[in-house]
Amino acid sequence: MKEKLKARHRIDRFLKLMNDRGASDLHLSVGRPPLFRQSGRIVPIRYRVLSNVDFVNLMEPITPPDQWKQYLETGDMDYAYEVPGLARFRVNLFDQERGKGAVFRIIPEKILTLDQLRMPPSVRSLAHIEGGLVLVTGPTGSGKSTTLAGIIHEMNAKRPLHIITIEDPLEFVHSNQKSLVSQREVGTHSKGFAPALRAAVREDPDCILVGE
Repeated sequence: MKEKLKARHRIDRFLKLMNDRGASDLHLSVGRPPLFRQSGRIVPIRYRVLSNVDFVNLMEPITPPDQWKQYLETGDMDYAYEVPGLARFRVNLFDQERGKGAVFRIIPEKILTLDQLRMPPSVRSLAHIEGGLVLVTGPTGSGKSTTLAGIIHEMNAKRPLHIITIEDPLEFVHSNQKSLVSQREVGTHSKGFAPALRAAVREDPDCILVGE
């Protein structure tokens, strides 16, 4: 328990500093000090170079046991980590040539509306279609998750629906408004995307969101 609190305290300090600096990502990589992505560039912070032992001591205590076990077996894993009062973060653990690595990406605590995102009417119309398949694509950091959250928020606020999200990890958390929103995280609430999707069609859905 003491080691877990110590690791959480240290990671939380990194993430608070990242937030204060307006950075989008925290990189932890064996053989390098912690780094931020700030204004599009990778920038080191004042801290010692991380060894493999340092990495394990930081990451194992804050990673859910099942996810850590899977990471050791497969070499990569995604999950969500929360710093109360600050934000949620999407975490990716991975193995690489020089050892272990992790990336924390900030998930804004507040879901921005389509108006706040300055989306055109064509995007708003996606929240009001009655059927079909919608693909939201783009490069890393282009705003796919934020756009999807805005569309789901619009549906939730305006329409009496059952919305099911299947995500890995669960990012934006939606409270029920006019809609009932059931959010499922792969690895926590289901073993995979395929079984979760099969189950979803039996759960009386009006909309199913499948996140990356």
